[in-house]
Amino acid sequence: MKKLRIAALFPLLFTASCTFHFVDEVKITNEADESKYFIGGSSIDAGDADTINIRWISGKIVIGYNEDNRFTFFEESKMNLSPETTLHYCNDIDKSVLYISPAASGTYKSKELEKDLFLNIPKDMELSKLNIDCVSSEITSTVKFSEAQIDAVSGPIEITSDKVGDLSIDNVSGNINLSLKEFNRVNVDTVSGNTVLKCPKDYAVNASLNTVSGKKNVSGVTENVKGKVVEVNSVSGSLTIKGELE
Repeated sequence: MKKLRIAALFPLLFTASCTFHFVDEVKITNEADESKYFIGGSSIDAGDADTINIRWISGKIVIGYNEDNRFTFFEESKMNLSPETTLHYCNDIDKSVLYISPAASGTYKSKELEKDLFLNIPKDMELSKLNIDCVSSEITSTVKFSEAQIDAVSGPIEITSDKVGDLSIDNVSGNINLSLKEFNRVNVDTVSGNTVLKCPKDYAVNASLNTVSGKKNVSGVTENVKGKVVEVNSVSGSLTIKGELE
């Protein structure tokens, strides 16, 4: 089996924007000076932005479509949020990128940042890139994208889309359910939790499923070395590919 890439197996987890110290404390380091960030949910003109970078700690992340040419996003929390622990966003660093962060740069107790994020993008838009970096989140997405990278420690991940390009997921635990009518490449690295990929009937795939103790099942697809690449590496999770979509 190929070596798993999951950084969360180490005592400290380092990401591009956050450093997490043990389980009850988190340090947020946003990509730009705080003066470039706005506070709270909003609805902004999509403009030339086609890339979304989300850094989150815990809670739901729900991504879908709206009817306007706008990015609309907000959070829900059971905690009393301060200006520092309220969602921060920025699209000033690079006009093509929207950055969403759970808080201002600083160190917090993890429980302070337990909240849900809801994001809608313009109808029929295909993102160039979608990057999600989180600790313990339930991720649901129905949007199209050319490339996506999801790095998580725990929580289920469900992606349903008519079209994606390259999708890469690193997740320690939590089931991964993918329902993709069209894709180019899918790569999943996980320790535990089951991975299920549903695609169209007789879809041509070049599958590489590697697991230590989990079960493997491939049905309803055409296995071909020239097919779309599916590579899934797991320690104990079951790995399933089903060709059953119309």
